[in-house]
Amino acid sequence: MQHLFILTTAMVASMLLISPANVRGQLDDRQDKTTVYVCPPCSVDCHDHKYSEPGTCLGCGMNLVVAREAPKALMLYETDTTDIWIGSQDVQLRASYYVPQGVAEPLPAVVVVHGSAPSTRNDVSFSTRMFLNLGFAVLAYDKRGVGESSGEYRRFNVKDSQNIFEELAADTRVATRWLRTQKEVDAARIGLVGGSQAGWIMPLAASNTDVVRFIVIFAGTPVSAGEEAYHGRLTGDGGGNGLPIEEADSLLAQYDGPKGFDPRSILRKATASMLWIFGTNDVVIPTNASIAELQRIVEKDNSNHEIHIIEGVNHNFVNIETGEPYRTDSIVRSWLTTQNLIR
Repeated sequence: MQHLFILTTAMVASMLLISPANVRGQLDDRQDKTTVYVCPPCSVDCHDHKYSEPGTCLGCGMNLVVAREAPKALMLYETDTTDIWIGSQDVQLRASYYVPQGVAEPLPAVVVVHGSAPSTRNDVSFSTRMFLNLGFAVLAYDKRGVGESSGEYRRFNVKDSQNIFEELAADTRVATRWLRTQKEVDAARIGLVGGSQAGWIMPLAASNTDVVRFIVIFAGTPVSAGEEAYHGRLTGDGGGNGLPIEEADSLLAQYDGPKGFDPRSILRKATASMLWIFGTNDVVIPTNASIAELQRIVEKDNSNHEIHIIEGVNHNFVNIETGEPYRTDSIVRSWLTTQNLIR
């Protein structure tokens, strides 16, 4: 998870189906019928980028596999899109603001937060579409140092993880504050959604603001950066040459190395409601340790966390036996309803 430091968009533009020219904040409705190739989950987690030809991944050198993707969700509402700039410290973030039409205002709203990849707002369109279809206003931005955003993209490492995550959390925080100023947004129903590394960034961002009411976390982890990195090295992060999950879990329990960023104290005190969604065959994060840690937090400190476990799916919520993606939108809709965020 923490190793999502694939090559920059410009470097892979010649092979990617989504090129920099298309990363303009518009939801891409093209239905490409050609075969799509991706990298499987691996130690540099390049699997979010798509290729039009077979071969090896430019990020890690692994052989590409044929993608088995869920069809794009049909959009239930016409959407108004506005491209904007948001200032964060000395960085300018390029963002797109999407507003579903025909939905009663004020609207709940969400900021889409990135994993560790050098990704743009176009790369997180899955979450954007999900929440637009739920009637949310959505703000998505290019990660700092990527796409049209200024600043430096920094690769994950345990030693610098605290500083890196605080920097990224600051970007998320200014995005939520911008959302709160929009006249059609219900300031009491603003949240965050993201996956993988975003599971560290979002609670950190919410801990220093009263804007965030809820957080939806796909395949994130409540353990430290050091523990996650160690477990990932043991499993091979999906590269196919690692230890089985059970053996890696056993060794993780004995880990006494550097921890880097540790979210536990933040999660114990969190006021935002959080939905954590895990797949049992995810080798990119320490899933079992993550579930156990959250259960301890819920039992002893904070009941704001809800855990949902999906059997047989990997880090991308794809069934490892059938290759079929799992529809997580129904889980999210149900939870948002119980939180009185939608009706």
